[in-house]
Amino acid sequence: AILALNEVKRDRKEEVASAIRKERMTLAQKTAELELALKKQGGLITRCSELENDVDDVKKKLEKAEERNSYYEERHGLIEAVVYQKKLEADIRRRDRDMKQLT
Repeated sequence: AILALNEVKRDRKEEVASAIRKERMTLAQKTAELELALKKQGGLITRCSELENDVDDVKKKLEKAEERNSYYEERHGLIEAVVYQKKLEADIRRRDRDMKQLT
């Protein structure tokens, strides 16, 4: 009976040790996956920041270009023509959208 009890204890210890090894392997794998994901996330955050800066630069350039255009339009009496052109462009976009909805 004592031998059987000792054998059961040994088997149980082996099962527990095996389960612990499996859990440790899983933990190591998941830790590696997490580290990789965090590294990728860091790169993506950096890239997003760079893109936000690029957007800001493009917006500033657009504002300056619009200021130059406005100044040019005023000096050459084109304000009404530009307003009319923008109205026509809006009409075309509206017509295109309506046609797209019909098809």
